[in-house]
Amino acid sequence: MCKNKSGSILGFVDVHDALCLAASFALLSSSAMAETAAENSSSNQASNKISTSSSAVAKPASAGEIQGRNQFYAARYQAACDVPLQTVQVAGSLADAPQLEAIFTDTLGYQFTLNANGDAYLQLAIKEWNEKMLLMTNSDVTITMDGADITGTKITNQQCPGLKGEIYHIYTHEWGSYVLHIHGQPNQSVSVRIVKEVVAVK
Repeated sequence: MCKNKSGSILGFVDVHDALCLAASFALLSSSAMAETAAENSSSNQASNKISTSSSAVAKPASAGEIQGRNQFYAARYQAACDVPLQTVQVAGSLADAPQLEAIFTDTLGYQFTLNANGDAYLQLAIKEWNEKMLLMTNSDVTITMDGADITGTKITNQQCPGLKGEIYHIYTHEWGSYVLHIHGQPNQSVSVRIVKEVVAVK
């Protein structure tokens, strides 16, 4: 603590006291800068994590919505039908999901088996901001994706009734990694086909 020449606690400011105040301010500024740097470091670390923020999920589609979306998105729903499947082994837990990260660009198609609890986790690397996707999977499973909005759920794909697939409209706001969780019956065989909701005209 700064004291005046008589030894009492700082009262009136003279040259000695002004120098002491300046030194104290410098020490406080260094401490504040260190705290700010620590906060920025924590923020940067958080931005590199897998997206786990809250997300909006639409209710299962009504008959009218199913009919309307099939008419409006007929070409894109057909594109989902046509995605070829690759057989893969996916993670059975959220912790293991990063071991198989699939990069989504235009299309993605996987066939896999759920674990003994009826779960599978697939980490998707999304490269674009505000990506809008159509995901088609088995009609008897449910999906969730933390950090993404699911704006349409369980929409029967009428373009390929033989596949008995249901469409989910998924909207990711930022690029990054998102974990898709599929839940169904133990050891169930499941397919996932993903295409862009809208294809830009070149």
